[in-house]
Amino acid sequence: MRTTDPQSQVVPEYRLEGAMHFVLKRMETLEPDRPEDEPPHRHSYYTIIWVEEGTGTHTIDFAHYLVQPGSIYFLTPEQVHLLHLETPPRGWVVEFNADFLAAQGIPLMYLTELQLFGHCDLVTPWKVAEEEMDSWRSLLNRMEREQQQRASFWQDRIGSLLKGWLIDLYRYRQERVGEMEVPQGAAGRLVREFKGLVEHHYREWHKVANYADALA
Repeated sequence: MRTTDPQSQVVPEYRLEGAMHFVLKRMETLEPDRPEDEPPHRHSYYTIIWVEEGTGTHTIDFAHYLVQPGSIYFLTPEQVHLLHLETPPRGWVVEFNADFLAAQGIPLMYLTELQLFGHCDLVTPWKVAEEEMDSWRSLLNRMEREQQQRASFWQDRIGSLLKGWLIDLYRYRQERVGEMEVPQGAAGRLVREFKGLVEHHYREWHKVANYADALA
């Protein structure tokens, strides 16, 4: 279940509640229920939006990106975004939080190493080639069946499928889109460690000194 944080008065925040820390939805069933005047908002969880069909614009952290068939977006918790679609969409929205990852033995630093999530000045949205869509669509269909049927160890199965998809996305990005321009060596490690600390402690650490001490 997804709710809005009532204390977030400037930018609404959507949260996942209860034991369900992973949610997969189809855009074609989700879009009709979205209010026309939906404001820019943020999530307390990670979100992957893959648009198979549809056009429009996607505003992320006040930068505007064109939505076209194949567009894929990776949203980190607390990023502000608003998706505006001009044509009926078909695609997927995958939502998961740190608790789900931890339960599946996937540390947050693993996401940092994959370099898929981050601010859009470092990780810009990209487009998936048509020949890759069938295999990824099949994988997401399997996740959807597990979510619907909830057979024994269904969350563990989804966790393994999600991890496999994240690896596929990383490899595809490295081979077809290009590497993220992050410094290598000691500087690169420092950037990745800082991003990992922000993702893990953004709710309780509000001073630069907190991160400086942790990185010292």
